[in-house]
Amino acid sequence: MEITYHGSPRYGINFYPDQDQVYTVFSTSQWLVCKDHPADKASLQLDLILPKHLKVVANGRLVASRILSNEKMLHQWQENIPMPSYTFGFAAPLQRAYREVPQQRQPAGMLTIPFCFFL
Repeated sequence: MEITYHGSPRYGINFYPDQDQVYTVFSTSQWLVCKDHPADKASLQLDLILPKHLKVVANGRLVASRILSNEKMLHQWQENIPMPSYTFGFAAPLQRAYREVPQQRQPAGMLTIPFCFFL
């Protein structure tokens, strides 16, 4: 399914073009078509097209990035662990990122989730 829409959300996403920044906050249903109930969970594939000089972080794992012909870059993020829609989001630009993967062994059936810290 592909959905294209336009509008100006009142909240949930913040644009600061003079600072080259855009980021989302908890009100996902204001900028993304979704079922807005904390008990409902979903995985997410998020495609972001941004100016190519911006760095971006989003839910899940970055699965692809490619430069488009119009000085933009497509970033594709995939979150496979179902989670409430209010936790979906992204931020750009990103100055520095640090990734930490827990090194201890997990009991059988337990997930190991890497942590990312952004400054």
